[in-house]
Amino acid sequence: MRPFDHKLSTVFLVSMVYPLGPAALILMPMLVGGVIDDFGFIAQQAGYVASLEGRGLVLASLAAALWVRKVSWLKVLAGALIATALLNVLSANLNEFMPLLVVRFLTGFSGGVIFALTVAALGDNRHPDRAFGIAQVVQGAMMFFAFAGAPYVLERWTVSGLFYMLAAAASLMLLALARY
Repeated sequence: MRPFDHKLSTVFLVSMVYPLGPAALILMPMLVGGVIDDFGFIAQQAGYVASLEGRGLVLASLAAALWVRKVSWLKVLAGALIATALLNVLSANLNEFMPLLVVRFLTGFSGGVIFALTVAALGDNRHPDRAFGIAQVVQGAMMFFAFAGAPYVLERWTVSGLFYMLAAAASLMLLALARY
């Protein structure tokens, strides 16, 4: 196991992965609209999908308190990023309520694992206030671009395009593991 690296470059690396955990929840207004418009869900069904995804994230974040100091962060993060990518691809190809509900809960859970690990890494930094500040700036910038691009993605590729966009982001974050 490598010692914790407190360099600024490591803070930026962790900060790049940090927004991925809650990204779908942040984009949820567009995802909810998309599953209503493109998949034909009623508002109540779309609300259940959003709610269960949020519950998955919270449940994983709470459960992380039991394991975060006992496992290899690199292995868990790799598994969570792969799961997030695959579950978003699966979501893009589902248009039935119950299967999408289950898959989005699992996606929220994998996002919660990513979020918990990045929060732990930021908190372990010698300067946690600075680390969290940088992470918030990075998250704000990334979500700005995601929100700015989402209407175009929805118009051109429907809500499935947003799920593919989230899958691509998770896949790209796998490249960061070599430096984690």
